[in-house]
Amino acid sequence: MPIPLTLSPDETVSLRAAMRDAQITARDYYNETARTGDLDALATRARLFVGAVQVLNDWLQQVADAAHYAALFDSPRDKDADLVDAFRYARNVTQHVLHPVAPDQPNTLIGGLHGLRVYASWAEIPAAAHQRLYKSTQILKAQFESELRGREVTSTMIRVLHFFARVAPDIVAREETGEWVGFPLPSQPGVIALLHPEEPSDLTAAHAWLDGRRPGGDARLVCGRLVVDGVDCVVGFTFVGQHAFLPFAESVDQVAADMGLGYRYVTGDIASEVDDVSVMFGGRDLVLFSRHPLNQWTVPFEVQAVPDSYIYFGDPEAWGRQIDLNAGDYLVRRAQRLNAVVPDS
Repeated sequence: MPIPLTLSPDETVSLRAAMRDAQITARDYYNETARTGDLDALATRARLFVGAVQVLNDWLQQVADAAHYAALFDSPRDKDADLVDAFRYARNVTQHVLHPVAPDQPNTLIGGLHGLRVYASWAEIPAAAHQRLYKSTQILKAQFESELRGREVTSTMIRVLHFFARVAPDIVAREETGEWVGFPLPSQPGVIALLHPEEPSDLTAAHAWLDGRRPGGDARLVCGRLVVDGVDCVVGFTFVGQHAFLPFAESVDQVAADMGLGYRYVTGDIASEVDDVSVMFGGRDLVLFSRHPLNQWTVPFEVQAVPDSYIYFGDPEAWGRQIDLNAGDYLVRRAQRLNAVVPDS
């Protein structure tokens, strides 16, 4: 783990703007993969990201601590230095040669009721285009071949964003909640691909990461509390604004930890205030709507309270299955914990 760069306040502000561009263009590319299989549409988004990465790379070479940044590309090189150089090669091809950098013919993942998403890889740069580059760029071809060519596009975007966050943590553009702007990416059911630049690839580390961070969304509305296999659990739905698209299931200990991080778990007169509006969103999954903003009718959930028998939007058996599924399937828990969903509208 490199020692973070020392940046002035002005440098941080400028770099954060550039990092925000990169985060948003990565999100936009990924979202486009659920809307179309048109390679031209995907390529436009991919090239915008390539340009945003090189802006960051260029600007980090201009800060007062630039020597520290440059050292990451000397021997021994940072583990992601080759990836940054690969993006620099791709950007120079796009900028200086009559050849558009683009994803290759994609493999399409069909998600059944959950729609489809295109997973495309970076296409090769033909020899004719390579020969028209400056020698200083040509020497980066090996990095392009090893780090980008043939690799799935979104995964490389997430990896290079993680690199910039490692070397300059303060430049990450964040929402008021502390979450990265543009992340997490929407979960594709059954797909293990990373959804967040901070998400570890090791499964054990990923579980610890999920449990140690605030849940996604604005607040969680508690719809019940029950004991399953001796574990005191809380269940309900995660709201963003006045809508909820995903349930949650947590142990009381995890809820207490989340609340210790400043996250809101609330309860109230659910029967009078919350409606099932699933039909407005295709009727595939349960979608809830709060008639008024949560802060107008809810109160903080009290972890210390004796477990109640109240259950809304389901029964104890159904919520028990949800608890088992959440505990046993990382992909389900990740989607629910991050609130990583884009609803059909």
